[in-house]
Amino acid sequence: MTIARHVGLEVEQLKRDMEDRAIENVLERNCALAKERYINVTPALVLGDEVISGVLKIHTLERFIAKEREEAKRRAGSPTSAF
Repeated sequence: MTIARHVGLEVEQLKRDMEDRAIENVLERNCALAKERYINVTPALVLGDEVISGVLKIHTLERFIAKEREEAKRRAGSPTSAF
């Protein structure tokens, strides 16, 4: 709570949020999805069907995004893309 206060968070709101079952549910669903996708490190990024783990340099991230955009365009233009 000291760190939260130090970085300017509303500590009382943080305490309420930490007890909020709705937030806990979201976190549980996120954890289940991560396990399902075999994501066990942070940071991790999902682009299309690919899971990218670890810290990336910006130019590497840009290449991954450009590749996924091209693949998405190709899929959208394919006559079987709806299947």
